[in-house]
Amino acid sequence: MTNGLAQRKYRLAVALAGTAGRNFGLPLLTLFAILVAVTALIRANSNEIVDFTTVVLVLLPFAVIATSWGYLTKLLPRAIALGMTRQEFLTGFALFGAMVVTGSVLLTQLIAVTDMQLFGLLEDDAVYGIGVIEATTRASLYFTCGMFAGALIVRCGGRMLGSVLTGLLVGTVLFREIALQLTLAVFRELGARETDSVFDSAATQNLIAPLDTVLACVFAAAAALLILRAPMPAKRA
Repeated sequence: MTNGLAQRKYRLAVALAGTAGRNFGLPLLTLFAILVAVTALIRANSNEIVDFTTVVLVLLPFAVIATSWGYLTKLLPRAIALGMTRQEFLTGFALFGAMVVTGSVLLTQLIAVTDMQLFGLLEDDAVYGIGVIEATTRASLYFTCGMFAGALIVRCGGRMLGSVLTGLLVGTVLFREIALQLTLAVFRELGARETDSVFDSAATQNLIAPLDTVLACVFAAAAALLILRAPMPAKRA
């Protein structure tokens, strides 16, 4: 009995990973395979240089955030109601997060290797998030962002305030690179005619990975604090 209780957090992580794999991982892999075939077919029958496989890279952040946000929002109140402690849930969800981040990194590397071998358009230094370290920090940020957003929703009891806060949070994270570029432009006193050079700035590429690391740590700590300390909203009669 005691051993079974001790294993609950691991069973939670494995169960969530399996569900996420079916609901998000498998569809993304299927879409990637289809896009590889479409890209190869178009390039073989025309002179157009196209690459549709990068669409999966665009969708991946939304999938990771939705996975973390959706599962935490749905399962945290239920897990506590069924007798699981907050610490157990947090540990299990963190292990699940490690699995999601690992899967995201592996999928990113699959896209990068396939693209470079077949089409030769995607390079590590051309797109942020392709390298292993960058892919890890990027996926970690998206997962912890979704985790914090889900914890906020639970804490606010699904009220409008929670929805607005989480919407702003997710939007800021998704468009953080643009915000960083504009901030650098202001500090460097760049004029409107130099905007293009700002968006290609090496400084932005050097700062985005450390920024993601810091934000991921902040979101993880904030989410953990909400899960462990914040009171659960009372259910309405």
